[in-house]
Amino acid sequence: MKEVIQGKMVAYLEFVFTCLLNLSLPTAIGQIPNAGFERWSDGNPDSWDTDNDPSSNYIPITQTDTAHSGLYAVKGTVLYRFLGPFPPNLCGGCTTGFPVSVHYVQLRGYYQWIPIDGDRLWITVNMLFQGSGVGVGLFEERGTVTAYREFVAQINYAGNFIPDAAIIQIGVLVAPGDPTIHFGSTYYIGDLSFTEPTSVSDTTNGLPNSYALQQNYPNPLNPSTTITFSLPERSHVTLKVYDILGGERETLVNGERTSGEYSVSFHATNFSSGIYYYRLSTPTFMQTRSMIIIK
Repeated sequence: MKEVIQGKMVAYLEFVFTCLLNLSLPTAIGQIPNAGFERWSDGNPDSWDTDNDPSSNYIPITQTDTAHSGLYAVKGTVLYRFLGPFPPNLCGGCTTGFPVSVHYVQLRGYYQWIPIDGDRLWITVNMLFQGSGVGVGLFEERGTVTAYREFVAQINYAGNFIPDAAIIQIGVLVAPGDPTIHFGSTYYIGDLSFTEPTSVSDTTNGLPNSYALQQNYPNPLNPSTTITFSLPERSHVTLKVYDILGGERETLVNGERTSGEYSVSFHATNFSSGIYYYRLSTPTFMQTRSMIIIK
C-alpha cells in the first residue's frame, strides 16, 4: 500500500510540474514554442511538425524521458520507409514560421547524437521578414555525443532586418560521399533558446581569450569578402568553404598559426549564387557560419 501511495504521489507531482511548465512556456513573440519538448499530443510534440504515420507503423519522432532538464526531450531515429532508411524530420513553424521580433544572433540547445557510419546531425534556423528569408543559422555534428552537450548555431543575416518569424528544422544528413543515411542513427534534443545580441569584449592584452569565427563582411558578397577568426593559442587550423549540401568547395587556410586574429579574403568568382558555409577547425574547436553569394 505504501508503494502504491508513493507511486500516485510521484505521478501527481509530475502532473503539477508539467502544468506549471506549460504556463511558463508561452507561444508569444520571441519564444520558441514548446522549446523543451515537454508537451505532447497524440504522439507528437505540440507546435512541431513530424513525419510520424501511425497507420503504417512509421514513428521516427518519439517522446523520451532521457531529458537534459525537465521531464522529457524529443528523440529522432532513422527508420526504414519506402524500402529504405528515412530521416526523422522535425520542424518548428514549417508553414509560415513562428513569431519573433528580435534580431537574434544564435539558436542554442542541448543534444545527444549517436550516428551510424558517419551520418550527420543537422540543425538549421531560418529567419523570415514578411515571408522572405533574411537570416540563416546552421549546426552540424558528425561525431558521437552520448551525454548532453550544448550546440550553438550562429544566425547570419543579409542586412539589418528585424525578423518577424522563424523556422527551425532538425534532421539527419548523409556522410560526405555516402549515397544514403543509415538505419538506427539517433538524436536527442532539448531546451532550445535564442540568444540576443551583446557587445562583450573577449580579449586580454590584445590577444584573444577564446577561439572565434566572425561573420564574413560584406555579406551578401559579390564577388569578394573577408573572413576573420581568432586563436587563443598556437594551433593547426583549417578554414574551408562548403556548399549547402555539405560538399567541400575550397580550402582557405590549412596550417599552423600562432595566437592572434587573422583575416582571409575569399573570392567567389567561380561560385554561383546561393548560400554557402565556411568552417574553422582546430584539434579542439570547430565553428561554422553561413554566407550568401549574390550575382
